[in-house]
Amino acid sequence: MAVRPELLQVEINTTCNLRCRICPCTASAGTRPARNVTLDEYRRVIGRSFAPPYVVVFSGFSETLLHPQLHRMVEFEKRRGCTVQVATNGTLLDDRRIGRLLDAGVDQFVVSLDSARPAVYEAVRTGASFETVLRNVLRLRDAIARRSSASKIVVNSVVLRSTAPHLGELLEFLHEHGLADLALIKVMKLAAMRNRFLRTDFLSWDEYDALPFDRLARRARALGLRMMRSDDTVLGVRGCHCPTGAFYLSAELDLSVCPMLSFAPRWVFGNLGRESIDAICRGDRFAAFRARFAAGRRPALCEDCACLFTTTA
Repeated sequence: MAVRPELLQVEINTTCNLRCRICPCTASAGTRPARNVTLDEYRRVIGRSFAPPYVVVFSGFSETLLHPQLHRMVEFEKRRGCTVQVATNGTLLDDRRIGRLLDAGVDQFVVSLDSARPAVYEAVRTGASFETVLRNVLRLRDAIARRSSASKIVVNSVVLRSTAPHLGELLEFLHEHGLADLALIKVMKLAAMRNRFLRTDFLSWDEYDALPFDRLARRARALGLRMMRSDDTVLGVRGCHCPTGAFYLSAELDLSVCPMLSFAPRWVFGNLGRESIDAICRGDRFAAFRARFAAGRRPALCEDCACLFTTTA
């Protein structure tokens, strides 16, 4: 029997064209075989496992736009009555992909643009060109306007020691370019993401909380921008809904409730390529996880969770 989630995040491939030093994909490069979930596989597994409507986010530890059938997967979900969000690093937003995704009905594009300063951005997004990504985002903006599309663009910015001093500048930059939504993301202490770059650029919670968010929020409101302090920009809920309302499906079809928890085998509850969603949800591991969470006994990683949704403007 299919379950009805509030949020379904799906990683449809394992490859990326960048080597961002804040991403587990970089640390695990070469350890995961290259894989695309096939369109038939996606339709079969999703169709028998999840009952619409729900919010589906095409995002994982990879570059989603590298999947050649992404637009077909979007079409499948839109026909089922779902809200669709596509996350991308922005490097591959050419006219062909933009046209296909807008035709398919994407509701929201989430594009990473961490700083208005090219050198700062390129130090975080290793292998990317600031000018190329900006040009692509503006191409997407203009295509949405030409079509009078209801699709939205949300700019993601990771908040690090190098990017934090320039957040006000980023607000002004987005306003100048007609971009109205900014999501600020705090990096979590994931073991796969510990490297020399983050040893110097990582902000503790105390440092993060000391940033002038109130002042930034006032400026965002004055500019007519919406500034959020997480990446959950569709559901509009506060607090963690993962144990009761969310699922994360990896490109290997492993099922967890959160992309971060998927790195710990004990929090991967089964594989939808080999098991039914009903069997997984009735299994001892999933039941024990939900019971632990309900009792306030969260996994250690959850204590550093940076995904609680807060709208600050």
